Amino acid sequence: MKNILITGGAGFIGSNLVDQLLSEGDWQIHVVDDFNNFYDPEIKRENIRAHLRQVNYQLHEVDILVLATGFDAGTGALTHIDIRGRGGRPLKDEWSKDIRTTFGLQIHGYPNLFTTGAPLAPAAALCNMTTCLQHQVDWITRCIDYMKARGLTEIEPTKEAQDDWVKYHDEVANATLISKTDSWYVGSNVPGKQRRMLSYAGGVGTYHQKCEEVAIRGYPGFVMS
Repeated sequence: MKNILITGGAGFIGSNLVDQLLSEGDWQIHVVDDFNNFYDPEIKRENIRAHLRQVNYQLHEVDILVLATGFDAGTGALTHIDIRGRGGRPLKDEWSKDIRTTFGLQIHGYPNLFTTGAPLAPAAALCNMTTCLQHQVDWITRCIDYMKARGLTEIEPTKEAQDDWVKYHDEVANATLISKTDSWYVGSNVPGKQRRMLSYAGGVGTYHQKCEEVAIRGYPGFVMS
């Protein structure tokens, strides 16, 4: 019998790994759901041993330690920040009901909030992240330069423009098998998370073209003041 300690057992890695190991039948599994009470920034052997005692104040001699903190893809990095838009609306609350962006670059109701690597833009295995992020940063930089040259200080996508992008994004996603598969790509690994394809599946080239068309035309669908 081998021992394994899994932190964040309800998370992306933890849940799948627990099921797999249990099916093999030769593991004694200890799960710590609250990783925040377990974490120590000093990742050293003595600290790991100390924290193993915190599980139930006993030392667990383990063969494998899995730091499975969960994987809230696309949204998690932003919802863990207390981002608030017009009227104090929290992004976390809004995305808990409906995950929406405009090109993955801005969000209606959150003026001057530019985002990279956000939902509804190419990400993960559907693009080379460094390349995609560079394009988004370049687009944002040119947009800010455009505003500065005209003495403008605020930008926000319209609801109509965002609705159009979300509708188009979902149509593209629903034409693939990815949207029909339970995985982190659609958020199904996080209990209660809205099911929506998180990455744009229409291709990086098409995405770049659509973003550039908006910039060339003077950013229609974005209100500037």
